[in-house]
Amino acid sequence: VIAFNNNLTRTMAGTRTGEHVMKLGAQLKVLRSDSFFDSNFRGTWTFPNTAAFLAGTPTRYTANQGDSSLERPNETYGLFLQDDWRPRPNLTLNLGLRYDYESAKTQALIPVNGEPGPGISRDKNNVSPRAGFAWSPGGDTRQVIYGGSGIYYDQVILNIIGNARFTPPKVIGIQIDSVAGSPLSWPDPFNGGTVSFPPPTVSIIDPELVTPWNWNSQIGYRRELASDIGLDVSFVYNRGYDHIGITNANAAAPGTASGTGGLTASQRPDPAFGTKNFYNNYGDIRYKGLLVDLKKRFSHGYQGGIAYTLSKTENNSFNFVSGLQVPSQPDLSFGPDTEDRRHRLEVHSEINLPFGIQLGVIVDYRSEAPLDILANGRDLNGDGLTGDWVNESLCVARTGVPACPGFNYSRNSAREVSTEEANALRALFGAGQGGPLTPIARFENNPQYFNADATLQKRFTFGRHGVRLTMEAFNMFNIPQRTAPNQNILSPQFGTYTAVSSPRAVQFTAQYDF
Repeated sequence: VIAFNNNLTRTMAGTRTGEHVMKLGAQLKVLRSDSFFDSNFRGTWTFPNTAAFLAGTPTRYTANQGDSSLERPNETYGLFLQDDWRPRPNLTLNLGLRYDYESAKTQALIPVNGEPGPGISRDKNNVSPRAGFAWSPGGDTRQVIYGGSGIYYDQVILNIIGNARFTPPKVIGIQIDSVAGSPLSWPDPFNGGTVSFPPPTVSIIDPELVTPWNWNSQIGYRRELASDIGLDVSFVYNRGYDHIGITNANAAAPGTASGTGGLTASQRPDPAFGTKNFYNNYGDIRYKGLLVDLKKRFSHGYQGGIAYTLSKTENNSFNFVSGLQVPSQPDLSFGPDTEDRRHRLEVHSEINLPFGIQLGVIVDYRSEAPLDILANGRDLNGDGLTGDWVNESLCVARTGVPACPGFNYSRNSAREVSTEEANALRALFGAGQGGPLTPIARFENNPQYFNADATLQKRFTFGRHGVRLTMEAFNMFNIPQRTAPNQNILSPQFGTYTAVSSPRAVQFTAQYDF
């Protein structure tokens, strides 16, 4: 990577329009990446059970073959102009304009051949204005009203470009299965078994892909309540546009597949391929938050603060490997973010104790995250993709799939589920092709999060030297940080906790200062 930056700052005071601090800059980053991506080039063995593993009798071997070299040339360009303008003593304006361009090539949809296509290099209109202000009404420096809004562009193309380059004929997948009369050999997979070349799963980047961008805005009020205490209240509104996610462009027509997602090649739109992971700009992100922050600066031997956030985060593409669960009904994938905790409270304090000991405490509370109620292993709408939500618009009644009137789950659409509702969901389905699922005794409450950490520190000085002794306790009350209850309707563990994280941990450190 080679980076060039050139920035110029000029201060202009005493002008008729007030004081200006002008900034002008340009950036250039040149990336040359020449590497190898040997994903499954050494192969994967499948054994049906432990006994077969110990006996060395696998039933399947899969591997990729071909050219694993990966070149990802890219240049990013940036230009910006900013003016910090103070037209009045109690008013400051921040005005800016930026331009970004990324030249990386992506792969075209047709033909699917792993060759570079135009892609994001066509996206040349990434102009992002920004504006902000800070105003002290009546010249009272103890209070300020502030705000700002601007557009910001992302850079993610190199994270996905590698996947799209490994497509036939550049890379192909081979499968060898053990069959009667020709068992699969071990450790040489090519000395037996039946060789096949399954329809490949490919990753494809939309040739019309554009750079994701956000529109971020905030307005707030800050007030000094006392000489060492301040209150800050603000409202944040952010929108994300054109974010990148994955659509299966080779899903079957709804009602085609079996209740467990079984398909023949001819039932897919393109029978020459399996899944087509199509990277495109369907992503939409929305965030609204009310932030209240009360802080006490250090005085009289201690400092601290209390921060509360009331927020709501919704999206359908939270990172570049997010996928649309139901390509024919993308609206069902829009919902609360997996970590959308509506209430969050953080308290911290740092205190000087006698004998030169310092104590620090941080307490963190978060309300429950949303639940994503799924029928994992079932294809309710028959498009070949399993793990659908129980939603009356999806349930195409056939073997293993009942109609589900009155149920309208979508992505992360629940906060709590009653035991009665959980058993009503299980009553809809049979275990495989068998009878009804056993009712559960209780659907556990969706856990909230509470954690407290503490630090004790003592420093001993010897002239210009010193020793610092520290004890840190994480989750000092050893509260079980439970994950969400099992969310798969078909699982016998539906509604129960299966894991906890972050048990109490205490560590001691010694640091010598010189």
